Amino acid sequence: MSKVTKILICIPCLTGAHHVKEAIESVINKTDVDVMVLDNGADEDVKKVIDGFEWNDSVFAWRQPINIYVNPAWNQFIKVFLANEKYSHMVLMNSDLIMQKDFDIVLRNRWNVDENEVIIPQMIQDKNAMQSDVDTNVSGAQKVYEGTAGVFITLNRKQAEIVHPLPTECLVWFGDEFAFTILRALGYDTVIPENLLSYHYWSQTVQRVAGISEIIEQDKLAWEATGRAKMMEIINKHKI
Repeated sequence: MSKVTKILICIPCLTGAHHVKEAIESVINKTDVDVMVLDNGADEDVKKVIDGFEWNDSVFAWRQPINIYVNPAWNQFIKVFLANEKYSHMVLMNSDLIMQKDFDIVLRNRWNVDENEVIIPQMIQDKNAMQSDVDTNVSGAQKVYEGTAGVFITLNRKQAEIVHPLPTECLVWFGDEFAFTILRALGYDTVIPENLLSYHYWSQTVQRVAGISEIIEQDKLAWEATGRAKMMEIINKHKI
């Protein structure tokens, strides 16, 4: 019996209607995949894009009247995921990331071999290349020991329980570092499969947030004051 049941794709949206639409379109209408979209105090044109997917039974949207920022938004998604046992895996995905058409099959095939892999897609520069067929069987993958941008984070239920909640003292930064570092320290492999492709618009949405420079500086201070210690506490707790 397959270890992977249903996958929840989670996309917080703020600005950039053109790439929000493409991002959602790239992950909908897949077998046993639900898509949860957060209107995180989004621009009016983004709200209209989200409204345009109301017809799709696999797309669920909720609204925040103001931007609650990255880590609190990710925590909301993880909370929903953990509350619904029908989901075995989740993906936290930026709204400027376009996935290849069979990305879900690649994920399932890898997780059915190793359900604990933390999978990151390859970022390619030619969006048209994603229209080509790819071999969806388990293939080679690069193991990543540090780094990786938080544009696509996969979690199974146990991993989500370990890293939740992400540090809300840090609103924008360090959530991905918190999750990736903990999971690697506990022996979970982070891999970039050669047959999992994506196109990233690199919209730098976060740079359009009012007062973002001050928020980032506060995040850095909070990370040094409490965030890093929380990360190490979780690592030591689960290593025992």
